[in-house]
Amino acid sequence: MAAILGSLVGSCAKRLQEIITEEAVLILGVNKGLRDLQRTMTQIQCFLNDAEERRTEESAVNNWLGELKDAMYYADDIIDLVRFEGGKLLAEHNSSSTKVTKCGGISFFTCIPNCKKRHDVAIKIRDFNGEPEKISELGARFLKLQSMHYAA
Repeated sequence: MAAILGSLVGSCAKRLQEIITEEAVLILGVNKGLRDLQRTMTQIQCFLNDAEERRTEESAVNNWLGELKDAMYYADDIIDLVRFEGGKLLAEHNSSSTKVTKCGGISFFTCIPNCKKRHDVAIKIRDFNGEPEKISELGARFLKLQSMHYAA
């Protein structure tokens, strides 16, 4: 399971690296949260080598890997959400060339949906960012997993 999970974590970290500088992500203003998530995923990859070596011996390691797998699937969903919502905002921004940018136009109320989208995405990222860190800390503290350098 750790080998498959390592691929998933690596894939998510790579996707994050690719999208952080995309205009669709920049328009949401969530790139710092995504950078934090990417950093955490990179650190988790280091623990996976040790977990793979010990997973057949300890059921607690298997449980830890299961929690981590669920978190990584949720991270993948967040990446998709960021791309989708950022793409929608970018398309709206580009299609409304007559509107003044940054909600400085005629009606303040036209920007509220965009601010809400940004806020909702930022909250999802912020709330999720703590999960992989907690899982990683549990692995280090209770399972005594060692941070081993990950060779991609």
